Amino acid sequence: MEAAVTIHLTGTNSLITKDNVCAGLQKDNKAQLIIKTNNSDATAGILNARSIDGDSAGIGGGYYGTGSCSNIIIDSCSVIASSKYGAGIGGSKGHAGSDITINNSSVTASSTDGAGIGGGGYGTGSCSNIIIDSCSVTASSTDGAGIGGGGYGTGSVSGITIKSSSVTASSTNGAGIGGGGYGAGSVSDITIKSSSVTATSTNGAGIGSAGGTCSNIGISGGSVKAYSDRMPGINCTPHNGNSTNVYCCIIKNEYFLPVTIDSESWKPSYHIVPDSTKDGNLYVWLTEKENNDAYDVTVGTEKRQYSFDQAKNQFVRIQTTPTADQFDYTQPSFTYTKDTHVDISKYIKWKDDVTGHGKITKVTYFKKGDKTPLADSPTDAGTYTFKIDVNEGDYYKSVDSISAPEWEFVISKAQAPSSKPTDTDPTYVSWLCKKVEDVKGLFNDEWKWSDSDISKKLPVGEEVSATAVYNGTDADNYVNTSVVFKITRKACTHPHTAERYYSSPSCTSSGYSGDTYCTDCNETLSYGYTISAYGHDYDNGVITTEPTAEIDGIITYTCKWCKHQDTKTLGKLGRGTLH
Repeated sequence: MEAAVTIHLTGTNSLITKDNVCAGLQKDNKAQLIIKTNNSDATAGILNARSIDGDSAGIGGGYYGTGSCSNIIIDSCSVIASSKYGAGIGGSKGHAGSDITINNSSVTASSTDGAGIGGGGYGTGSCSNIIIDSCSVTASSTDGAGIGGGGYGTGSVSGITIKSSSVTASSTNGAGIGGGGYGAGSVSDITIKSSSVTATSTNGAGIGSAGGTCSNIGISGGSVKAYSDRMPGINCTPHNGNSTNVYCCIIKNEYFLPVTIDSESWKPSYHIVPDSTKDGNLYVWLTEKENNDAYDVTVGTEKRQYSFDQAKNQFVRIQTTPTADQFDYTQPSFTYTKDTHVDISKYIKWKDDVTGHGKITKVTYFKKGDKTPLADSPTDAGTYTFKIDVNEGDYYKSVDSISAPEWEFVISKAQAPSSKPTDTDPTYVSWLCKKVEDVKGLFNDEWKWSDSDISKKLPVGEEVSATAVYNGTDADNYVNTSVVFKITRKACTHPHTAERYYSSPSCTSSGYSGDTYCTDCNETLSYGYTISAYGHDYDNGVITTEPTAEIDGIITYTCKWCKHQDTKTLGKLGRGTLH
C-alpha cells in the first residue's frame, strides 16, 4: 500500500521559506501529497507557499531532492505558490515536475526561471502529466513556461490536460503553455477541452515549444487564445482530438451573449480569465469544412457566417444577407394630425447585438392588404405595413424590401377637426333667416348644413334642431364630424318701414292718410285716417252766353281744383232782371 499525505486547510495558511534550498511546502518522496479544504469547512481553505529567492519550488521539490517531484493533488482549495529558480508548483531548480493534478481549485503559481506549474529552471528531466480540471488557474514565469518546462531546460514536456477550466498562462521567454525559454526539448500531447485559456508569451510560443519540436496539441470546445510577439501563437497546427486540424475563429461577443455554432450551444460563450475579466472575443478552433462551406454562428440573436481563409490560415467572418429578425421594431401609436406625415424609421433599428451592418436607407409604406406602395409616408387614419432597404456594411449585404408580418402600425382617427364649433348653446337668429340654409356665421367654410336639414323652415319663436357636418377633404380621419345646433328664429324688429294705401281727397270724395307697415315682414304697424272732401271752390265766373232781348244770358263758374263748371242763367236784356 502506497503512503499518502493529506493536508486539510482551514482558513488562511502560509508556508514561506527564506532558505533557498527548501520549498515552501517541500515534497521529495514518491508518496502522494493531497492538499484540500478541511471537510467540515464551508469555505475554501487557503495556502500561501513561497520559496523566497530560492532554488526550490513553492510547492514541490527541494533543491537537494533526489529526483523529479510528482504525485501532487490540489483539490477544492485556494493556493498561491511561487519561487525564483524552482517551479511555483512542481520541480526545484534542475528537476522536473510531473503528475500534478489540480481539481476544483483556485491556483496562482509563479516563478522567475522555473515554470509557474511544472519543471524547475535549468532542468533536464521531462515535465509530464499535469491535469487541470474545473479550476481557475493563473500561472506565470519569466524564463520558464507558464505551465510546462522550466527555463534553460532540455527535457521534454508532454501530457498537459486542461478541461472545463479558466486558465491564464504567460511567460516572457518561455511558452505560455509548453516548453521553457531557451530550451530545446520537445513539446507534445497538450489537450484543452471546453475551457477558457489564455496562453501568451513575448519571445516563446503561446502554446508549444520555444526551441524544440511541437506536436499533438488538441483543442476542442471552449475558447483558446494563444499569442506570441515573435512566434506563432501555437507553433504547430492543433487538431480537434480526432486528428483533424483546427484553426482559430475569433468571434466578437462584446455583450457576452449566448453563442451557437451550427446550431450547437457553445460553452463557454465568451472568453474569461481567472480574475473574472471578460474578453469581448470568443476564440474557438474549428475544422475546415468541405468546399470551404461556412459555419453558421449565432451570437445572441445575430446570425453570422465564418469561412476559412487559407491566406490568413484562420476563419474570418463573411458577409451575409440581413433578415427581419435582426431588427427591433417598437410599434408606435399614432393619431391623425392634419397634413402630418408619420416617420416609422424612428421606431425600427438594428438590434444592439448585430454588428458590422449598413444603415437603413429607405422605408416604403403600404396600406395593409394592398401591394401597391404609397408615394409618400402616410398621413390618413388606417392600418399600414412597411418595408425597409439597407445598404452594405462590413458583414452584411445591401438588401431591399425587408419586411415582417408584425411590421405594421395604425394611425387612429382624431376625435374631431380643430375647426369643430365649440359654442353650441341655443342660438337665436334674425327674422330674416327663414330656413336653416339662411343661418350663417356659426362655422367656417369646412362645415356645411346637412342635406337633411338645410331646407328646414324656421318658424318664428320655435326651436329647431339642425346638424352641421364637416366637409373637409380629410373628413374620414375623424370620429366626430357633426354638430347639432338649436336654432330659434326671432320675431321681426321692423327695422324698415313704409307707408301704403294713401289716397288724396278730392272736391267731391274723401281721401285716406295711409297705413305704416314693415317692409321686411309686411306687418301693418299703424293705420291712417279719412281725409274729408275739399268741396268745389269756384272762380268768379265767366259769361259764356251774352244775354239779348230774346235770349237769356249764361254765366259759367269753374272750380279752381277740379275744373268742374257750374252755370247760372242771366236774364234777357231790357227787362232789367238778372237771375
